[in-house]
Amino acid sequence: MNEHIDFDAGIKRLGGNKTLYLQLLQRFFDSTTESFNSLKDAIAIKDQQQIKMLLHSMKGASGNLSIVTLQHMLSNFERQCESFSTEECLIHVHNIQQEIQQSQQKYQQYQSLDAVAPSSLHPQKTLIECLSELETKLRNSEFIAVEQVLNLKKFVEHHSDIQTLITKIENFEYALALELLLGLKEGK
Repeated sequence: MNEHIDFDAGIKRLGGNKTLYLQLLQRFFDSTTESFNSLKDAIAIKDQQQIKMLLHSMKGASGNLSIVTLQHMLSNFERQCESFSTEECLIHVHNIQQEIQQSQQKYQQYQSLDAVAPSSLHPQKTLIECLSELETKLRNSEFIAVEQVLNLKKFVEHHSDIQTLITKIENFEYALALELLLGLKEGK
């Protein structure tokens, strides 16, 4: 196990699909800047509900990806954030951002040691089948829900809300994705 990321556990969690795991790690690292900007904004206005929601979402995503040190830091911050001053919160955010940079470096080192082939797409499915599978995965908080994005992308031209749903999933905003998904299934 790496000090920052347990690559073996992450790959195992995705049924041995190393390619998907590395793609999801990259998406996670790509989304952190926006997540931290939102977190800083919530801290600035002392929106405890938003702070906890963002921390919980990032903690869950990092845990699902086996980014163990980061998950631990986010978990501690989530538990204690209400008792911290704004300045203390921003110090924690800074420390967490440094950990993300270190984890990202470990990811890049790991990736450079292993040439990754592109993953194959799943057989064609209907939009309803894809949405139903995604709903089940989101309700069960299954991390593999992100893989469903590949099945939804073929419908983007026909359904503008699908692109929003894809973005929410790619940004690890599972609760918001589920809410939007249920609206889509009801025809709203």
